[in-house]
Amino acid sequence: MPTYIATATATSSTTPYTVAKPTGTLSSHLMLLFQAADTGGATTLTTPTGGTTWSLLASTDMDVGGTRVWWKIAGDSEPSTYGLAQNSGADGVVAVAAIADVGPQTPFVAQSTGSGSNTVSTPSGTPFAGADIELRWAAGKGASASVTWTPPATYTEQADLQSRTYTTACLATKQLTSSSATGALNFTASSTGTLGNSAAFTVIVPASTTARIVAVTYAAVQRAATW
Repeated sequence: MPTYIATATATSSTTPYTVAKPTGTLSSHLMLLFQAADTGGATTLTTPTGGTTWSLLASTDMDVGGTRVWWKIAGDSEPSTYGLAQNSGADGVVAVAAIADVGPQTPFVAQSTGSGSNTVSTPSGTPFAGADIELRWAAGKGASASVTWTPPATYTEQADLQSRTYTTACLATKQLTSSSATGALNFTASSTGTLGNSAAFTVIVPASTTARIVAVTYAAVQRAATW
């Protein structure tokens, strides 16, 4: 089954900026990069730079802000940091996840948007099989106060981010045990102000279907034959 390796995060009120490679990332690991900003729209969150090429998985505007999800398979020479861009003057947040032992399919993704509420609903996901990993990302803008997120019950929070008081997001994960649809689930942003607009993504990473290959020496086979 997939193994969640690590998360790296960054926040910035300038452009360009960087985020570190998650600790323990190796060649063949699947990487997901979640990015959000409060101005400029999603198109200003251009392709991250560094290592193998990032592919856009999903994108949506958040009023005048935006959020995007990128993915790739790590190569043999991944850098220590990845370059990011956003609109001049924007406040941005980013979380990068690394996952091992994944299947060959493009990750499943579903998205939704909202406004005027600190409850952000992430959409239901459809697993490939019963051993997949699900990641849920909730992002918001315009809280005008410090924000602390509460993810859905049974999900593990991997990142709780805020750039000044303008852009905030939370990443949470769960190891699935069923191929049934996972259902719409809520994140709650605790704040003295209300989120102006929000966006949410649900991403499911497939489990590897490749059997593990174990090397056995000729001497070991000989010993086993004599038992």
